[in-house]
Amino acid sequence: MLRHFDDGLSSGPVNAKKFDLINELIWKDSKNIVITSVLHPLTFLFKNDKNRSNDDITFINIDDNFYNWNTLLGHFKTFYYPLKNQTGKSDPDNKVLQTIYNECSHGYFLAGLENKLLADFASKEYSNRLRDEIISRVHFLASSYYHSIWNSLSLSEKYVLYDLSEDGLANGKNRSALNMLYNKGIIVQDSGGLAQVMNYSFRSFIIEEAKRDSTVVNDTARAKDSAWSKFRVPVYLVIMATLFFVFYTQQEVFNKITTILASFTVAIPIIVRILSVVPGSKPGSQS
Repeated sequence: MLRHFDDGLSSGPVNAKKFDLINELIWKDSKNIVITSVLHPLTFLFKNDKNRSNDDITFINIDDNFYNWNTLLGHFKTFYYPLKNQTGKSDPDNKVLQTIYNECSHGYFLAGLENKLLADFASKEYSNRLRDEIISRVHFLASSYYHSIWNSLSLSEKYVLYDLSEDGLANGKNRSALNMLYNKGIIVQDSGGLAQVMNYSFRSFIIEEAKRDSTVVNDTARAKDSAWSKFRVPVYLVIMATLFFVFYTQQEVFNKITTILASFTVAIPIIVRILSVVPGSKPGSQS
């Protein structure tokens, strides 16, 4: 078993040793090779294809060996070990306990925080303020853990997570990233079958971290793929034409419409994104 395959990806000599070792093991008889990594093989490979700017971990460098690595990793099957529900606990009648269970049911690290949170909050009366305090506590305690998850993601996966965290919607066209996040257990389905981030503390972390990392929030590649970017100019042209027509024909109506449109134009991006919301059914899983 080769553990932590993703370590040392910025080092050419380290990658060369990995390649030689795996290549040697493959050609030995009766050898089952297991490689563990927090990075998906596609993520590892596509970081080296300069034409795929949306999939970035820019520090990875395998120089001219992309084809060789692609061939080598093609010998392996990919299996996922998702951050699935570890506790299986549920208590819908006790909102305090249910909040703690929901926050701590994704991975062993979070499950390890459960007893501490129960000791601090289980005896308290539920309120929205207490709920926010529990989420904030998990965010604080799991900050390093969440950083490790965030840093293992491709830029396209970060786009999807940021959109989901910001307004609960995601670009349904980005099927590859959605499938990857579902398989990792980072995106789950709510009771209505819609996609959501695994818990509220990680959602809070994503919003905070993404705003600190302007690449995710302001990147033009993310903006140009959104549904709103395609409809924005035509919608604004129609609105301007309507306003000019009303202005020259009915002054009083123009004043009223201006007030209404000021609110309506703010809502247009949300309406357009709803049209491209992630479907209720879970994308096809990968193996």
